[in-house]
Amino acid sequence: MSVKWLIWPFSLFLNSVYSKSLRLGLGVLFMVVFSVAQADTRLINISTRAPIQGGAGNIIAGFIIEGTGTQQVVLRGWDLEPGVDSILTLREYPSSNVVATNDNWQDDPRYGEIPSHMVAHFDYLDAALLLDLATGAYTVTLSSVGTKGLGLVGIDAIGDTSAIKLTNISTRAPIQGGAGNVTAGFIIEGTGTQQVVLRGWDLEPGVDAKLTLQKYPSNEIIAINDNWQDDLRYAEIPSHMVGHFDDSDAALLLDLAVGAYTVTLSSVGTKGIGLVGVDAIAGESETPPSSARYTDNSDGTVTDNRSKLVWLKNASCFSKQDWDTATQSAASLASGQCGLSDGSAAGKWRLPTHAEWTAMVDTSYESPALSNAAGTAKWTEGDAFSGVKFDAMNVEWYWSSTSTDGFVSSVFLGDYIVSEDMSFVENFVWPVRDAEGDNKLE
Repeated sequence: MSVKWLIWPFSLFLNSVYSKSLRLGLGVLFMVVFSVAQADTRLINISTRAPIQGGAGNIIAGFIIEGTGTQQVVLRGWDLEPGVDSILTLREYPSSNVVATNDNWQDDPRYGEIPSHMVAHFDYLDAALLLDLATGAYTVTLSSVGTKGLGLVGIDAIGDTSAIKLTNISTRAPIQGGAGNVTAGFIIEGTGTQQVVLRGWDLEPGVDAKLTLQKYPSNEIIAINDNWQDDLRYAEIPSHMVGHFDDSDAALLLDLAVGAYTVTLSSVGTKGIGLVGVDAIAGESETPPSSARYTDNSDGTVTDNRSKLVWLKNASCFSKQDWDTATQSAASLASGQCGLSDGSAAGKWRLPTHAEWTAMVDTSYESPALSNAAGTAKWTEGDAFSGVKFDAMNVEWYWSSTSTDGFVSSVFLGDYIVSEDMSFVENFVWPVRDAEGDNKLE
């Protein structure tokens, strides 16, 4: 399948979402890569909303241009809080030679060439540069000649040519908590799904990176990761992407449907400098040709061929229950119940973790976010599961086993929304067990 993936102009997108921030970092931080490997794949925009703290706490956007000839780019920086006065400084990497600076966008000699929609929301204090850049690596720093505060930096590739393209982006910025966290925004366009690696890691002692991927504009949570080796598919992440990671760094490997997303980098430790990246794995993602997406084992169970977890085929065997009762029901499940003839004993089954739910669903589909056994179309009754609940009007949610600060994660399979419930709320129960050993993913 021929697939075209584009990152559309995101500056207005992130500017309209106050709680989002996206940062790009380079230098030693040139480890976050959005790789573009096919001629019909092109990265044209990335934007970052973040706190401008001064010095090492400024926002640094990093990018690489590859190919032949020059690439016309627009670099933009503007304030999101009163008193911030944006200034952009573009440097070559690794020499740090200054290429250009701008404080007020209308001072740029080529400001009249900047597409009007890119400066429609600017005031005279905002910054912009229009440049024709040769191939190579660059950093653009967003600082403030006024007060510290929230700002936004953007890199836009102008024109569409296969001869030259942006091939690397990453973001280094302060993680300040709440609206001061780091959020990367991106859009996938095309058909099918795109495999991506999302990464977040600390650059200062005490920072413990956590990633939260959400759909835009609904803010529905798709996946969360605190420690990268807890991701069910961590072994599939290319080794060079995690070569410098420690156990507390975060990563997610996902097959995402077309649409808009934000990935927020926060810290479960102290505040400090962190790095977030979005990496598109070359080509479109596909179900491994050696197996179907799911296998119906004809014994009341279905195996997920990606995670190797075994799910109860009947997704509605249990009525709605509070979390404690649901946990006990799953643990008590055994062969002879719910259509099982697999020989399993009580104690083998359990509620799935939040991460296991994320690995199991397929967000290419809605109502429900689940594929058929072959992985080629949306789920239908009996292929491979039966009785799947996803009616929003009837509040048909499923429990997970993941709890944080007294709240328990539950999931809605209509379009895969994750929520946090009190344990006394009643949701449906869909048990899972390991094929062999203990592969439970927290």
